[in-house]
Amino acid sequence: MAQDTTGTATIAAATSTVDGLRAIELSYRPIRSTADGDVLFFQSAMRLNGPTLGVLAPEDFMPVAESTGQAFPLFKLALVQLAQAVAKFRAREISFSWCSLAIPAAALGRLDCVKTICELCETLKADPAKICFEIPQNALGDTAAAVNVGVLRKKGFHFMVCGFDGGGLTQIAELEANFVMLSPAATENMSGGERALTAIAILFAMLKLKPTPFCILDEIEAALDDANIGYYADYLKEYSKGTQFIVVTHRKGTMERCNSLFGVAMEEQGVSRMVSVSLQDYQE
Repeated sequence: MAQDTTGTATIAAATSTVDGLRAIELSYRPIRSTADGDVLFFQSAMRLNGPTLGVLAPEDFMPVAESTGQAFPLFKLALVQLAQAVAKFRAREISFSWCSLAIPAAALGRLDCVKTICELCETLKADPAKICFEIPQNALGDTAAAVNVGVLRKKGFHFMVCGFDGGGLTQIAELEANFVMLSPAATENMSGGERALTAIAILFAMLKLKPTPFCILDEIEAALDDANIGYYADYLKEYSKGTQFIVVTHRKGTMERCNSLFGVAMEEQGVSRMVSVSLQDYQE
């Protein structure tokens, strides 16, 4: 699990120019582990200054990049600055997995996207494993973007869907994103059951993308109503063809679809006994 931190680490980058645009400043927000507080990765925000666009604050970067013909030049400039920042982090021996960078949908879907990114990173001697591109919501469902994501992932780059509002799970799976960051609006007005269902849907999407041979689920469906318990259990049964699940649960609908049940009984005071039942050959 990860959480945002309130502070930001700001690095004054060396001035560089790409297609007539130059950077002023870039800042990074450390995203920390909820378990130990260590920095997992840095999420970037960029402040730009261009001859025609003027000063772009971090919150304006993506909307302006998407609405103008300069989306790709802006992204290339951001990538140059990111590579410089990653080098500085590593020189300072700061521990982190990778740094993220927003990539406009217009840039991600370009035919020359993969070639440009790889050539820039090779020139800058940037490690692809230290770079994670943030995919905007409007790139979901874009076939060209999905193809480019697949190629870049094979070259070592990471991808993260940001501002995810709970819709388009199938499209996320098709994009093969490594990570998903939920939008605050996605959970603000949700009930406990809706939040649980969203988390479960994301889990199944990840399992579809990256199947694992073994998975432990601890009461993740506790907040669901009976109807959604059925849907959850059906999906669990379907995914069990390729993944072995150990499920901790008290819900009847989930237990009915398990192959084996294990429980603890106390027939005598202070003496516990393991009880198991096989349901594989059970016929109604």
